[in-house]
Amino acid sequence: MPTVAQDRQTTIDLVKAAHKAELAGDYKEAYNLHTRAGNLLGSVIENGTKKSWERRYDKLRLRSSTERRGVLRLAAEGTGPPPSRPLPSWDTIHRERADPSGAIQLSLVEAGTWESLARAVVFHESVLDENGLPFLTPMLSPTLPDIEYHVYVETVRRGRFVWLYFHIKDGSKTQTMYTAVTGNFPRLQITSCSMSRASAYHEPCAKVQIGRVNPNLPGGTVHVGRPITITTGLNTTVVDKPDQVERKWAPRRFTYGKRRFVWRGNSKLLTQETLYEVKSETPGTGDRAMKTENEIFARPIAWLRFKLGMEKVATIGMVGGLDQLFQEFILADAVTRTMIGVYGDM
Repeated sequence: MPTVAQDRQTTIDLVKAAHKAELAGDYKEAYNLHTRAGNLLGSVIENGTKKSWERRYDKLRLRSSTERRGVLRLAAEGTGPPPSRPLPSWDTIHRERADPSGAIQLSLVEAGTWESLARAVVFHESVLDENGLPFLTPMLSPTLPDIEYHVYVETVRRGRFVWLYFHIKDGSKTQTMYTAVTGNFPRLQITSCSMSRASAYHEPCAKVQIGRVNPNLPGGTVHVGRPITITTGLNTTVVDKPDQVERKWAPRRFTYGKRRFVWRGNSKLLTQETLYEVKSETPGTGDRAMKTENEIFARPIAWLRFKLGMEKVATIGMVGGLDQLFQEFILADAVTRTMIGVYGDM
């Protein structure tokens, strides 16, 4: 008789096989594998240790397989089109890199595999910086469609402890692509979270550390900027830091793949932030010593819009042509910002 741990590993293997079958175009096999995984997950959840982190992720896997079966059903029956987009996974990353007409691989520069974006095979336009290295924004095709994500929050209370699950759905709002998780006691600052692909809840694709701020600041800490440190699937770590820590969230800056980026806010609408690539930066002087003056590209890379709803809390958009790992970095950054903006110190 298999143990719960052995059955759990079987469900992980079944889900992996389902995603591989879907990528190979065998939608009926993918549907059947998700069905088997879902049936076994029901038993794993029933017999698992109550309140354990393993059981929490078993529930997320069951949710994901159930959603994917719904997306695959018509294609599996041969009565409808295939899904418009596969769930993100390491397989989709490898497939993306094998396509010479695919995304601009800024993450390979960040990981040190590429020296610069000059290695890219296909790009729209090349504009070089003062060091002779190409910027990212001009390389992105203007004809590729934007990518949209919708963020929904689920709250689970265990006594005084609160778990927050931020489910990141695709543009159709039918399929969860990622889930970010954090937990804390009331009136304590959120200091960490993790984000996992819905295809692989057993391992995070981003781990996030959030800087602490003075809890006694007037007006509370929700609108107070703090550093966000993100470690992604390639074990590269990047810090996104506001110009004015413990004052404003934006402007907030980071460097990724030897390219500089800045989140800019709207002084009138605190519910909006937009990410741009930086052309040049000049340190402020005099009364503006704490501020950095910068020239940016007009075309935004990504945008974050908070939503004041009980379940839906944000919409995150990005331009087409970004590689999957860079998208995941931006998502982890934007969802962490959403966590603080919506829940503050919980």
